[in-house]
Amino acid sequence: MKKFIAGLLMVLLVVSFIAPAAFAKPKLNFKDVGEGFDWARFAIDRMYEKGVIKGFPNGLFKPRDPVTHLQAIIMALRIMGWEKEIDFKSELPKKVKDVKLSWKEGYYYVALAVEKGLVKSEELKNFRPNEPAKRYEVARYVVRAIGKESIAQSHMNDRLSFKDANAIPKDAVGYVYVITDLGLMKGYPGNLFMPNKPVTRAEMAVIINNLDDLLGDNDDNQKVTVTVKGIIVDLNEKDKTVSLYTYGKQTTAYPGVVQVSDIEGLHYELDTENGRYVLTGKTTGLDENVNKNILVFGEVKEGASVYMRGPILEVKEWYLLNESNTLTFNLTENTSVNKDGKEVRLSELKEGSYVEIKAHDKNIISVKIIK
Repeated sequence: MKKFIAGLLMVLLVVSFIAPAAFAKPKLNFKDVGEGFDWARFAIDRMYEKGVIKGFPNGLFKPRDPVTHLQAIIMALRIMGWEKEIDFKSELPKKVKDVKLSWKEGYYYVALAVEKGLVKSEELKNFRPNEPAKRYEVARYVVRAIGKESIAQSHMNDRLSFKDANAIPKDAVGYVYVITDLGLMKGYPGNLFMPNKPVTRAEMAVIINNLDDLLGDNDDNQKVTVTVKGIIVDLNEKDKTVSLYTYGKQTTAYPGVVQVSDIEGLHYELDTENGRYVLTGKTTGLDENVNKNILVFGEVKEGASVYMRGPILEVKEWYLLNESNTLTFNLTENTSVNKDGKEVRLSELKEGSYVEIKAHDKNIISVKIIK
């Protein structure tokens, strides 16, 4: 986040971020967390409701803004339940006082971060609280917060599989190893980690939400009821889970497994629970994803395919399905399913259905089949 020119403006913005829980909260679904942020909305709403992250005046979240070092450590302290330990009247260490901050209470968060080991005392000399935090720096804060420092240190000389692994600072390799191994932070397409890329506020919300899941908070009072829309891409009867693809506004798609066939010429097919489709159109890149789960947006053509293996599905777009673009919810005995205004059986849920799910944290309360 850019340095603020006016001290008053700095105070207003920071106070909006750090405001006590007693202050009135704006409604969930911030004005600027709309189209393009479906992947982060659940995490933002959930972490906001838990008081881990704050918004800005006028119902804004500023999801594209980079998270600052101060904001990152505050979120980490809050998710660990340490914020309540701050004594705003205690004497601050000299090294903490030397940090440049225009917000007085911010010093106490920095002091607590040092006490808890998120920031080492010797690192305060170069600590820039109001500057954007990079991906490898956020990895360091989070890994230290969960007490995995020793594991990170033991992996500092590892050769990570990311194509841009050489761009990761040598003293941060172990932190990147741990945070990706735990699934708290993902890589980017093309097997890139982008260690020097600033973390946005939306991305930070997702990371902290993942951390909250890892910590396994069982306090029902802290659970949040959310509503999400998406396409069902997996129904696991054994585990009693439903996974949704929540990106964009598309309501019709075909989830399945990519197969390759050489019947009357090499081509790709999509094996779905409703049958097999021959894929034509934009199929570039499918060769690297054979036997993997994908979601295809496209149009089914009339008549059998030239390969006599089923109808033709002309591909407009396709996406590889993984943890970074899907949300998984738990089915419970009390889950209700609604279709066309009437309650129906759970068996009405099918892969490819466009639905609206209301869930208490990750446990489904109701499912509305839209299409």
